Amino acid sequence: MPRILPATPWLALAAGLLLVSNGRWIVPAAAWLAPAALLVFLDRTRSRPGLGLGLLAYVLVQFVAWWGLIPAPGILYFLIAATYGVVYFLPFTAHRLLAHRMTGVQATLVFPLAWVAIEFLFHRWGTPYGSWFSLAYTQTDTLSLMQLASVTGTAGISFLMTWFAAIAAWILHTRRAAAPDWRRVKLVGGSYAAITILVLGSGHLCLALQPNDPLHRTAGLVPNPQLML
Repeated sequence: MPRILPATPWLALAAGLLLVSNGRWIVPAAAWLAPAALLVFLDRTRSRPGLGLGLLAYVLVQFVAWWGLIPAPGILYFLIAATYGVVYFLPFTAHRLLAHRMTGVQATLVFPLAWVAIEFLFHRWGTPYGSWFSLAYTQTDTLSLMQLASVTGTAGISFLMTWFAAIAAWILHTRRAAAPDWRRVKLVGGSYAAITILVLGSGHLCLALQPNDPLHRTAGLVPNPQLML
């Protein structure tokens, strides 16, 4: 408890941001910041009760955020939302258990790699709803970032977002050290900034090179109404 109480403002901040980061209400910036706040809470508690409290808050937020969107009645809705909450809390658990044993960029890669792995495995084999929970969908208004999906799929966007969260949490944790290694902080932060600028710049260039033609031919598959009678 002595470790949990001082960190509870970070948990409250994380819950508030998570509420508007995906689901019924989406603030694109919140989808970047919410995981970072939760990671900071877990880093500062370093206890099983803290991990359990983080999981509880994460699941409760899913109950509210997806209300009316998950097509399931009654108790089934809460079971599905809880399942999503537990599954997508696994990357936070991996970070809590493994990241503190590493240093520098390695510590920041645990969370994004675990998140992308969970997205891939759960979307493919764990849910009938496909990829609809993916973080990448929260950024559809940022067209230059969405161009990354043509190369990496939605996984690349989710990785970039969760890596930002892990780096932000790692920097805040490093600041509390007796002798912070600012050289390493600048190296990791600068590397991420360079990659992000490259992604956004190439996406903007891709959009700028698109032909200026308001008419685009598309094809689609629709059911035959006569066969459905």
